[in-house]
Amino acid sequence: MTEPSETPAMAAIRAELLRIEEDCIHSGKAQFNAGDRWARYHFWLGLPSVVLSAAAGTAFFQDYPDIAGVLASTVAILTALSTFLKPSERASEFKSSGAQYLTLRNDARVLRTIKIIAACDEASAIANLDEVTKRRNELNQASSQVARRDFVKARKGIEEGEAKHAVDARQPPRLTLSSTLPFWPQAQNHLPGGGAGRRQNWAQNDGYPADQADGRWNMA
Repeated sequence: MTEPSETPAMAAIRAELLRIEEDCIHSGKAQFNAGDRWARYHFWLGLPSVVLSAAAGTAFFQDYPDIAGVLASTVAILTALSTFLKPSERASEFKSSGAQYLTLRNDARVLRTIKIIAACDEASAIANLDEVTKRRNELNQASSQVARRDFVKARKGIEEGEAKHAVDARQPPRLTLSSTLPFWPQAQNHLPGGGAGRRQNWAQNDGYPADQADGRWNMA
């Protein structure tokens, strides 16, 4: 929410930091999803290879050379796939990128919610924003591209609230206009555009998205 004394420049900086936070949480979760997927590939390529390799060397299959040959060929194929795809390395790379995205998101949030309010003038805020933006751009260039299914899964999880902190859900309720203005039901009929339109405009001016306008004026 925009502070009453906040300048247009500081409001724009906070809005840009919010965009960076949103980018980072989506990218970070997608990177983690890709890492989990490649970790599963590593498991399903490695485990059968170990089991079949051990089975092919047992005394039982020595009497069945054809079966032993099939097992040995299967092990060779699985090993070659694992060597070519390097699923373990890819999993580590994706998870490392995911951790860096979440670190950047945390730094951007602390800057937006604490540092700018407590100790930053416009020049310092712009310098900090430049640094965060530079880190975001470098991370975008260095990170491997994720599959679309990883991003879709990340977006679904975020929409379901997986990225929210418990403390955000325990914020104190905001007062409604009707609780502070006893005549609000009558007054809203005289506002330009009607009560609902006026509430939406005020919510947008306060920095709230239009789809959260009703929640701005109701008890949380």
